[in-house]
Amino acid sequence: MPEEKSHLRLFISLDIPKGAKKEIMRLQQQIKNLTPIKKGFIKEANIHLTLQFLGKIKASQVETIKGLLQDIKLAPFKAHLGTIGTFNPKRNLVKIVWLSLETQEIFTLQQKISQALSPFIIKKEKCEFKSHITLARVKNAIKKEEVDKIFAKISLGDIEFVVNEFCLKQSRPFESGAKYTTLKTFKFKQ
Repeated sequence: MPEEKSHLRLFISLDIPKGAKKEIMRLQQQIKNLTPIKKGFIKEANIHLTLQFLGKIKASQVETIKGLLQDIKLAPFKAHLGTIGTFNPKRNLVKIVWLSLETQEIFTLQQKISQALSPFIIKKEKCEFKSHITLARVKNAIKKEEVDKIFAKISLGDIEFVVNEFCLKQSRPFESGAKYTTLKTFKFKQ
């Protein structure tokens, strides 16, 4: 079996409801209009919150992962869209623009997933979880100070929604961008 078919690139995510996605798309347009960031915005179909990145996993291990995730117990909870922020690993240049998802329960869910899947998590991904929805991957050099003042002025609607499930997804790269396929959705149970 060829290498690419024997392994899948997987992650665990929280899908964002349509109403919240519409607000995120409106927010992306505001960012395009008000900042030097013009490209690299995440397509509406790909907007999600990554709870845990697994990377390349053997296809033969997918059923085991599904079983471990199926055992996670948590009551549904409310979350709301929060503030805009950036990740800028080098020289104060913006690389990622993100939107926080505000709720303490998201950290509980992520910890349960991380504990359940610890044998499958690659070491570099065992870092502190930051509850965020990626809005854009910035390709050009934009200084953090240039956008921080603008982000502080951008208005965001008060969008709240109920979180009652999470997904195991496969990511496949294409020239037009990544395509995500949901392998299984896990409804919360107490």
